Amino acid sequence: MVIPGLLRGLRVSFSDSLPGLLQELDDHAKHLRFIDDRLTTTQALVPKALGKMKCEVPGHEKDVKAALDQLLEDANVIEEQVITIKDRLHDSINEAMGFNDLMNRQFEYKGNRLPAEMSEFSGTVVSNLNRAQDMAKKDMISGAKDLVRLANEVRTQILAGSMAGALPAAWLFPPTSRPRAARDFL
Repeated sequence: MVIPGLLRGLRVSFSDSLPGLLQELDDHAKHLRFIDDRLTTTQALVPKALGKMKCEVPGHEKDVKAALDQLLEDANVIEEQVITIKDRLHDSINEAMGFNDLMNRQFEYKGNRLPAEMSEFSGTVVSNLNRAQDMAKKDMISGAKDLVRLANEVRTQILAGSMAGALPAAWLFPPTSRPRAARDFL
């Protein structure tokens, strides 16, 4: 049987004789010494690699700050666009209702030559616009506000974490769960 992972190559078997068992144990000890040497070498290389990485990437904090600022700006733009959609939906509903009334009056006229589907379509447009307005009022606006709040929160946590040095951001701010509207919106 071969043990997976680092102990690959170690065979586990039960020999009937004492010399065979001693030989297997010697083989295992050699293999374990090899693994120990590899781990010790790797353990010594990790701090050197981290120090080298920090020296090679000096302007990283500026890029992160710029990306976080862009994230916050995008969240604000989304919020503005959602508010614009809500405002425009109100005007569109009023115009669609006026057109629907015009269609109903046309169908009451004796000489009407329009197909019956026209009235159904105008009513469908009004109902879909009403549904979109309800969705905008209930879900989209609260989702956009939560998105801006979360972007602000993430930006603050990451920037505070980079300024604090050794303290991770998770220790500075308790984790918050995303509100239901934000989960549904995203």
